[in-house]
Amino acid sequence: DTGCHRILIYNNIPTKNYIGADIVIGQKDFESMDDIYIRGGCSYRCIVRENNFEMPTSIFVDKQRLYIADKSHNRILIFNKIPGRNNMSADVVVGQTNFTSWVENPLERIGKNTLGYPSGVSSDGKRLYIADTGNNRILIFNKIPDKNNASADIEIFK
Repeated sequence: DTGCHRILIYNNIPTKNYIGADIVIGQKDFESMDDIYIRGGCSYRCIVRENNFEMPTSIFVDKQRLYIADKSHNRILIFNKIPGRNNMSADVVVGQTNFTSWVENPLERIGKNTLGYPSGVSSDGKRLYIADTGNNRILIFNKIPDKNNASADIEIFK
C-alpha cells in the first residue's frame, strides 16, 4: 500500500472483494498514517525507524523472510521472519548504516553498501538481488545480509 506507506499481510489469500488484511506493518495500526507523511514527507523532517516506510515499492517473501524495498528511504528492510503482529520492526537494513538514516548515496558516493531509490528486491533464499534504480544498477549479495550496512558482492551497471 505505497500511498499509505504500509505493507498489508493477509494470512489467507482473499476469495472475495473488500476482505480486510490481518496485519499491517509500517504504521502502528490500520487506521493510522504517521503525521510526518501528511505534512510533506521525509525531505524536511523525517523520523525514520526500523518499523516505518516511505513509499514502499516492492516486497518479496522467501520461505522464511520478508524483504521490502523502501524506495524513498533508500533502503531495503529485511524481516528474518514474516511479521505476526502489527507494527513489527525489521531486523536488518541494507543501503543505510542504521535504521534512522535515509539519504541517497551518503557523501554523494555510490558504493556497494549504498542505494538510490531501490524499486525491486528478490531472493532465492541464499542470495539477495536489489534493483537500485537511482543508481542504474543491480546489486547481488552472495548471502542474505545479517548485519546492517552490508556490501554487495556484485554490481551490474546499466
